[in-house]
Amino acid sequence: MAWSADWSPQFVYTYGPQFKTEITEFETGKEQRRQKWAAGRKRFHLVYNALPAATAALILAEFETMKGAYTTMSWTNPADTTSYTVRFVEDSLQLQYLTTTAVRLEFDFIEVI
Repeated sequence: MAWSADWSPQFVYTYGPQFKTEITEFETGKEQRRQKWAAGRKRFHLVYNALPAATAALILAEFETMKGAYTTMSWTNPADTTSYTVRFVEDSLQLQYLTTTAVRLEFDFIEVI
């Protein structure tokens, strides 16, 4: 199964750059900083407020196939139609059932370089 273009998030969704810095604090109070990524990565926060339960089940199946944050996939940002290689940020996913047929779902993708 692959991520479907029909699963576009509801707007507004957010995205922006993320960096990873390792900070070591010494007993003297001084800090040493080390950049872990050579460049920033885009992070996408997707929100689905009233997703059909059948579509939510498909997204959940894709999440399980990817084993959460373990594997990557190609995802097209619906705002700019750019394709990114991304993975889920978390290893867990929660579906909030609003009714028996409508689900609220939100999660983050991070770009993999």
